[in-house]
Amino acid sequence: MLPTCPACKQSVLDDDAEECPFCGANMKTGKPSKGKTPSAAPAKPAAKSVTTPPPSSTSSTKPGSAKPSAGKPSSARKASSFDDDDDDPFSAPEDDPFTAAAKEEAANKAKAVVVSPKASKLNTVEIKCPMCETVGYIPESAGGKDVKCYNPKCSMPNFLAPKRFAPPIQTIAPPKAVKKTSNSKLPLILSLVGGVALVAIVAAVAFLWDTAPPEPKTIDFGALAKSNPGGTQPGVEPGGDPSGTNDTGETNPGGENSVIPQAADVPQGPDVPALLTFMSLLSSEDRIQQNKLKCRRLVAVGHAVRNDQAGMETQFQIMDGLDASQGTFKVPALLAMAWNRFEAGDKAGALVFAEKALAQEGNSSRETQEPVMELASLLVALDKLKEAQQLVVNKLPADQNTPLAILLTLARQRRDFDLTVGLPGVTNPLDRPSAQLGVTLILAARGLWKESQTWIDAISNEDVKTECQIAWADARTRTALRSKSAVDPSVEALAANLTPSVKIMLLGRLALTHAIAQNQAEADRLIKEGQAALKAVPVPAAVRVEDFKQALDWKTPPLRPLRQAMIGAALIGQAQGHLKQVDAGWLTTLEALKIARAMAPSPDAAALLTRTADEMGSTNLRAKIRMLLNLRTDAEAVKRTSDLNENLRNLTDEANARYQLQEVALIGATHAGMAALVWKEVASLAQRRDASTREPFAYGRLAHHLQHQLQLDNKQEELTELKARLEGVELPHDDVYSTQLLADASLTKEAFKDLIAYANQNKPTPGTEAIFLQTFIKAAKLPELGPQTLKQIDELDLKANPALNTVKLEGLRMTAAYLSRTGKSKQAHQVAEAQHSTPLEKITAFLGVVEGDAAWHREHPAPVAPVATVEPAK
Repeated sequence: MLPTCPACKQSVLDDDAEECPFCGANMKTGKPSKGKTPSAAPAKPAAKSVTTPPPSSTSSTKPGSAKPSAGKPSSARKASSFDDDDDDPFSAPEDDPFTAAAKEEAANKAKAVVVSPKASKLNTVEIKCPMCETVGYIPESAGGKDVKCYNPKCSMPNFLAPKRFAPPIQTIAPPKAVKKTSNSKLPLILSLVGGVALVAIVAAVAFLWDTAPPEPKTIDFGALAKSNPGGTQPGVEPGGDPSGTNDTGETNPGGENSVIPQAADVPQGPDVPALLTFMSLLSSEDRIQQNKLKCRRLVAVGHAVRNDQAGMETQFQIMDGLDASQGTFKVPALLAMAWNRFEAGDKAGALVFAEKALAQEGNSSRETQEPVMELASLLVALDKLKEAQQLVVNKLPADQNTPLAILLTLARQRRDFDLTVGLPGVTNPLDRPSAQLGVTLILAARGLWKESQTWIDAISNEDVKTECQIAWADARTRTALRSKSAVDPSVEALAANLTPSVKIMLLGRLALTHAIAQNQAEADRLIKEGQAALKAVPVPAAVRVEDFKQALDWKTPPLRPLRQAMIGAALIGQAQGHLKQVDAGWLTTLEALKIARAMAPSPDAAALLTRTADEMGSTNLRAKIRMLLNLRTDAEAVKRTSDLNENLRNLTDEANARYQLQEVALIGATHAGMAALVWKEVASLAQRRDASTREPFAYGRLAHHLQHQLQLDNKQEELTELKARLEGVELPHDDVYSTQLLADASLTKEAFKDLIAYANQNKPTPGTEAIFLQTFIKAAKLPELGPQTLKQIDELDLKANPALNTVKLEGLRMTAAYLSRTGKSKQAHQVAEAQHSTPLEKITAFLGVVEGDAAWHREHPAPVAPVATVEPAK
């Protein structure tokens, strides 16, 4: 229960108050304090504000709306009603007991003087509600009487007006101009968005409120910044690396890296605390009822990114009022706070937040994949290996969305937000990355190499373990390439402990990484080692299954070592191709195809046998098997016919798997400078009469890649032959590659809208979602698009194509974060603010600005003034 003043009987919010803020009496004795004159609550200096239209008279009747207010100019006003610490001052939880009590008390105090929202001849005295701090006006005769706050959502609207009022507030002169620095925080709106953004905010906020009532309401952004409880200055988190070095190992070797401007080259960004408060206000709108929880989650993450625990917990309280059962919505913010503590060296504090995140319950969904992987990584870093393993088993089964989830979380963990950086260690694009791989790479992205290796050692599945080992070594190699240093010896030690076939795959992957980076000496060394290891692996003869007896006798060979050796050989061939060793690379690629043919028959051979068995029918087939095997009874024939059908199904599956492996190898060779050689081989294989050696590569996905690459390489003769072969043939659709080609062609200011139009008309797949998001980052890097990329992304139409939800929201957030991190936070904020987006979309883009701004300040910490030395007195 709140303490009550013994003199005026008014409830006081401060438990430790010695004097009543309303009448000035001593809170214990009730007697006036010496030398004190009772007065109203002290007024805050007014700051410049932006006039924005509040809700219309129609919407003002909804919960959470407020009546219009007006009166004195902003320079002579007290701070607005948004100065309080409540992120959502006009919407209290429906089950709040104080709200119910206030309603009951209001009914009993019908004679209370109602505070007017605006000044008039009668209502001349300005007064502020002690509960919600809403400013209004009352008559001078109301002094010492019960008055009622006009804010309909005030939890305790009735209070006692002071008997004596404070003197009139004088106009406060504007502060002198302060020289801007990279980390200054001005309380004025000009520090939030600058002169241009002033107009943008007026237009954007006018859009957020549907129609305007007669009296406009002002939003004081300077006051909003002050109401951010526990806010911290943007910059290095406690214990953060002041050098900005992020030992990720994720940089695209040989490719474009993000260039971070120096502090002197970057204009001051937005006032982030004010921006977060504005995001909270947007989250409280009635028209986004179904997305309020999502909006609050994003605002909580924004506070957590800035290490603002109080602001985060305020959002949590509001989220509990909306739906306390959805605890998983709190996990991303809790993880951000935990990593802050971890980086500061406070493992105990990090564990507290990690355990809170682990305890949250809620429905698993696509959106939970990223935080669950991140939570598992954090648990490993905190020496909670078993808990991390159990979490992945229970809540993180890999599916078609896992690759994109890994791509997004790594970009955030690296703090570069560059989605164009590929995943380290990928050896076969057809393989679906595991959740364990995501955990491995998150730990590597944070430079926790030892912890990442501990995680890998505990993996029991051999294929998953191999996948993670190669990714770990590749990530460490990319770290060395980025820093232009020698590869850590632990990578070589890992290779020495692998099986021969896994070693080939690892050496091939590392050779390709060095080759793409044009690190020829190291790439040549790894190629030689890989070829030597390849020769040590025995390769059986090609599988030939040409009749029913061979199909019945066929047994699947040990596929794992053959598959690993085949993939490794293909990677080595691609590395040679990138080093312009085309002929040598093609010979290595042919060796990879040879290994694949020892795994299963060709698809044409398996299809021919299956078609023959179907055409014979069950009766004739059973008779054929009885005669072929010289069986005595029909029962034996039935059993062996069943065995044949089972073997034919297995043969078909494994023949198709072999075909897909070969196709991936040939696609890689095509884009590694060997397109003409690939076409000659493909054309030869398609013309063979023997089904056991005939391969249908000319009529599959490879044909799309060959057409495009032959055209780029100006191989007109081969291109003409290919087109003639494909005349009248309907190729299987390859949505990923066709989308990639369209995306690559759209990277100009004029053509980018074509990609947006294509996205609006086609349902995305997990593969094309990644292409769209990566293209947005590529566009943001272009001088002619840059921050305007956000405006283009806003043209994605979720009403016409709801499946674009992930593309649009992640596109806004990641692109804004990338722009902000590269020194364009102010421009990104201005573009996002000016758009007619939904509140959820606007908040998502703003969160990207906050994340990128924090990353930029982490790499550009404010200089610390040297401490002056004082000569000791003689």
